[in-house]
Amino acid sequence: MFTSLLLVLALAICISQCEAANIPRSPIPAAGSFTPLTQSPHVLTLNRRNPGKGLQSRSALSRHRGRSTIPVSSHNAPLTALYLGAEYVTDVTFGTETFILVIDTGSSNTWVAETNFKCYTYTLPHTPLPESACLFGPTYNITNTFSQIHDENLNFTYDSGEFITGIIGNEDVTLAGIKVEKQTVGIVQAAGWLGDGVTSGLLGLAYPDL
Repeated sequence: MFTSLLLVLALAICISQCEAANIPRSPIPAAGSFTPLTQSPHVLTLNRRNPGKGLQSRSALSRHRGRSTIPVSSHNAPLTALYLGAEYVTDVTFGTETFILVIDTGSSNTWVAETNFKCYTYTLPHTPLPESACLFGPTYNITNTFSQIHDENLNFTYDSGEFITGIIGNEDVTLAGIKVEKQTVGIVQAAGWLGDGVTSGLLGLAYPDL
């Protein structure tokens, strides 16, 4: 209340001084009337500069050593939307076999189901089911291009309750025409999975810690 009285008093003094000095005041528009906006001649120009170091430079551009443009790759992989865009899939080749994998940005695990894997219900208790009940697409046949990493196993459970177990090894993986030799992948030998009858596994594109 005391602050409000001071503001009113200061406003009254200001008005009286303006009138005494014959200082023009901006007219107060009548209720319901509006003054059209005019474009200012003053323009703020935005310029790009090379990124610095530390947290401010952690971007894709900074990885190209300050170059003003990011090179465009001639390689591309068509994406197909499933479930009205809830999931996206693409073709990935393991060795010489090509599969449709779900793109997973929430994990770094890339895996494919092996031929003759064991299928189970993904809810407890895990009851054995026919292989077709897990609804995977085509399955992977291990060839001489695959080399198992001994003493390492695939064992992962998703939030939905679905789970996969199997082996881990190195395989030549091709995506968008780019071949990565001896890429570490998982080969699913048992799963409790609710598939779609099309996809054969996941393509993990998250950071390695995930």
